[in-house]
Amino acid sequence: MKLAFVYNPRNPYLCGMRYNANWERFFLRALPSVADVTMYASDDELDVAPHAGEHDAWVFFGKTEWELPPRLRGVDRIRAPKVCCAGDAHRRDKMSVAYGATERECCEKWGFDAYFFQHSPSYFHRFYPADWTYWWVPFGVDERLYARFTPFARRRKDKVLLTGALGQEFYPLRTALAGRPFVHHEPPGSYQGFDCYVPGRYARDDYPKLLNQWAASVASGYSVLCKHFEVPAAHCLTFLHVEDGGDLLGFVDGVSAVLVTRESAEERIGEFLSEPGDPIWEEIARNGRAHVLANFTHRRMAERLVARIRSLL
Repeated sequence: MKLAFVYNPRNPYLCGMRYNANWERFFLRALPSVADVTMYASDDELDVAPHAGEHDAWVFFGKTEWELPPRLRGVDRIRAPKVCCAGDAHRRDKMSVAYGATERECCEKWGFDAYFFQHSPSYFHRFYPADWTYWWVPFGVDERLYARFTPFARRRKDKVLLTGALGQEFYPLRTALAGRPFVHHEPPGSYQGFDCYVPGRYARDDYPKLLNQWAASVASGYSVLCKHFEVPAAHCLTFLHVEDGGDLLGFVDGVSAVLVTRESAEERIGEFLSEPGDPIWEEIARNGRAHVLANFTHRRMAERLVARIRSLL
């Protein structure tokens, strides 16, 4: 399949400045490994009209000027399927300065045929029309970063690790747990402008190094996030919480993860901390790692996206 990929190279998710490298690895490495991909990148002006008939399908990294070229032209000339990486659906009403429209209006402007992202379909359709085609394609993990891990017996077990941003709106469980004495919270990097992120101590390829120090970690989010794959891939006992879409992940409670709710998280973490030497915890961690590496690597997810695109042809 011949794909075109359109993006803004200053985008922090794709230019190496974001503390999370999964987007970059998925689009710029994994996707070209499973399809013939031509990259169309510009941080200013791009006219795709001369190439409109050269590809089986077009993939767009988002729908606004920080994701796409600010002066993008010729999209209306494309007759092949146009597919958009949807990003956070709750940003629907955020204005795009260059395009003079909201994110929802930008979607209509470009005339995309389908959308995909790692959040659940129910989360996407909470903000966008039910008849818009949406595919669940999480980014997964780079298995090379998780090929080696510190033995479970040598990891810290006096607390559980909690990583990521806080905030009641999207991360109520993380926020509630962050100040608890049995939790060690490691914050991410900080955003300081269009293409400027200040990385945390364990950004990008160093994130598995942090996870490898801990026997157990919380993976919590408002929908499916990269963290739900990264934490178990590092052979951590994963206290897994998903507000919307957890059933998509395939983890089994007490077998490959410890599934928690806002109400049960503290109690279930306490069960581990009261008897951290119980071999059941390491067995769950081992099963969780195997589940992710068998089903949710970048390459497997790129293959999933290509298969979905084929369905449009």
